[in-house]
Amino acid sequence: MTAEPVRSGFWTGFVRLWLTVALAAVLAVAAWLGWADPYRLWRRDAPDRGGATLDLAQRFVKPLALADFAPDTVLIGSSRSYLGIDPRDVLMPPGSRTYGFGISSLSLAEIDAVVALALRAGARRLVIGLDEYMFDRVGTPPAVALDATMAEPAWYWRARLRSLLSGDALRASRALLTEAPREPGTWRPDGFKAIPPRGADATVRLFAGERFADRPILPDRLVLLDGLLDRLAAAGVSAMLYIGPLSAPMRARLEEDGRWPDYERLRARIAASAARHALPLADLATGHPFAAYDPARGSSEAWFDHHHFTPRVGRWILWRLGLRPRPD
Repeated sequence: MTAEPVRSGFWTGFVRLWLTVALAAVLAVAAWLGWADPYRLWRRDAPDRGGATLDLAQRFVKPLALADFAPDTVLIGSSRSYLGIDPRDVLMPPGSRTYGFGISSLSLAEIDAVVALALRAGARRLVIGLDEYMFDRVGTPPAVALDATMAEPAWYWRARLRSLLSGDALRASRALLTEAPREPGTWRPDGFKAIPPRGADATVRLFAGERFADRPILPDRLVLLDGLLDRLAAAGVSAMLYIGPLSAPMRARLEEDGRWPDYERLRARIAASAARHALPLADLATGHPFAAYDPARGSSEAWFDHHHFTPRVGRWILWRLGLRPRPD
């Protein structure tokens, strides 16, 4: 008569113990990830370790960080943007709160998503940098690409939870302690990455790998550009476009590989599309004072390498866009 109640009480106690242990484990993992904060979303003094985790997770981290930052101005572009244009250098109007939404190999298709994210975050001004990589096969969206659903509140809260309770977050926290950074430097909360100059070994290697012969401008990218500008013009937000400066070796490589005429036609097509949509465009690719550069000598004051300019050039770009006084 008493065996059944005893057995029932045993299993009830076992289940309670198991649930307590499981809950304790979940809380311990969440506490660890909240402290380690591999994505730098929960505390500003979280360890960076050179940004290895953020380098690999930009498309996950930046949509969340942008929403938390609540900027009035967003700088949109590729790695040229997050390495070369410091949000703190945006000085006009005074007191501007600027976030740098540069993403490595950002595609044209993804810029639509970034615009949606920026508008959701309350941005009133968008500054979009375009480059040749967005219009050839390099500009193909990655397997895990930015998309407009990331601007929805439900995605934000699911992603926030993933940053505290997920296998990816655990692996990222372990990487902070065990993996060397992909590249020296430090990510800031405003989306900018400060890196030291690159040595000649790195700049020569990067330039040697830069070829355009098998990378024609793709017609569907031009269609994407027109669609993007349609939506920008209809969004009712202040938007400006720019084409960043080219270094002399970058232009020489385009000419050597037979792509310079394509590049000039691309610039003309961007200008025509911007004019048709009444959007301001600054084409700064040529005719600037920073063309001279020698990859064999490593980074210079103006160039980290043949493609990526330094914040010195970034300040000049911002001046040309009317976002700061003329730099010294």
